[in-house]
Amino acid sequence: MKVDRRSGRKSGQRPTGMTRRGVAEDGAAFGTPVLPGTIDALAQAVGRDERGSRKRVIPTEGSEEKMDLGSGVRLNIFSNERQEKDAPRLETWEKLQQRELRLLATPPPRNAYEEMILWTEQGKLWTFPINNEAGLDEEAKVPFTDHVFLEDLIEDFPRTGPVRHFMELVLVGLSKNPYISVQRKREHIDWFRQYFREKHEVLRLAGALPGEGPTPPPLTAPGDEGGAQSTAAHN
Repeated sequence: MKVDRRSGRKSGQRPTGMTRRGVAEDGAAFGTPVLPGTIDALAQAVGRDERGSRKRVIPTEGSEEKMDLGSGVRLNIFSNERQEKDAPRLETWEKLQQRELRLLATPPPRNAYEEMILWTEQGKLWTFPINNEAGLDEEAKVPFTDHVFLEDLIEDFPRTGPVRHFMELVLVGLSKNPYISVQRKREHIDWFRQYFREKHEVLRLAGALPGEGPTPPPLTAPGDEGGAQSTAAHN
């Protein structure tokens, strides 16, 4: 290998610290001109632009000015007072929070026995001894006869005729219905009583009230002795 003793470097070696960009910027480093249209020419143009921009941006004293945003005259457009408004109650969130607190205070059942005990206390399981009427405490106070024998509730209705026949069928249906209370059955009969009172004139003209005169007395509820006696005497 041929060594250039004057420069202290090997032949063909680049100068120390010289990069490809430096070569592109100064083609005279190797004694070869930069051809236009090549990547070296483009790098040389970019380098000149960067050097020019660095020269233009020269920091000067007093160019940075601090600004105090809190100074100056206030316009009093916004007030610093907080206006507290009544927020609407979120019942769903309150219930969820109470449920969370209840779960934290009451640990869940650890086994199946504790789970069955909890369900029994909540009314989800039958209590022993098994009773089909469990939970019907109010119905236990009402005798069975009040559910079945309801004839005394239609004593103020006509003794004969289609109205009487209709009410007897109503009593048969109510006496065989185990799913409603005695109070509901009485309310059903009272509703029919009020209905026939309102339609009294129509029923009289249609002949549904046998023995009724031109001005018949109205049907009366149980307890109205005067009206009941007049109706019974008329019938």
